[in-house]
Amino acid sequence: MNDSLLEHPSLETEAPEQSYLRILLSNQATAVMPVHVVKEVGVLDPNVITRLPGISPPLMGLINYRNRIYWLADLESVCCIDSEADPQRHATLIILAKEEHRLALAVSQVRGRVSLALVPADGASEPLPQPMVACHASQFPGQVIYAIDPDLVLHRCLDQSQSED
Repeated sequence: MNDSLLEHPSLETEAPEQSYLRILLSNQATAVMPVHVVKEVGVLDPNVITRLPGISPPLMGLINYRNRIYWLADLESVCCIDSEADPQRHATLIILAKEEHRLALAVSQVRGRVSLALVPADGASEPLPQPMVACHASQFPGQVIYAIDPDLVLHRCLDQSQSED
């Protein structure tokens, strides 16, 4: 588990609240990503994706967004979530703040910004892909929230882009 994501919350004390971008996944699950790693959220037009020969998921291609070129990755593919392969399902674009890597994530829907105190879920029903941690938050009782580790997302996408070269 990434220590920076949850900052070692213990069971005796409540975890500190942090600001997150709330993302709705295609399977209707809720995922969150720390706000401080997000530069911008925008509308994604699937017609402006430049597909590259031989590229494979999670990378979808390149996009020109506000006169800057970004790698575009499908967040659900990065997190190993089975979803339909239709690129039209992506309506929202998340530009990550690490400008040196120029990575954008395609997602189904962003549901705004929330402040949460995340606590890792005990005994998750199944192992989760590396970039996600199952958590609970008092603001969403009885619901599992999937915390996305942006550093692992970035690593997976960079590894893929370098293997395509």
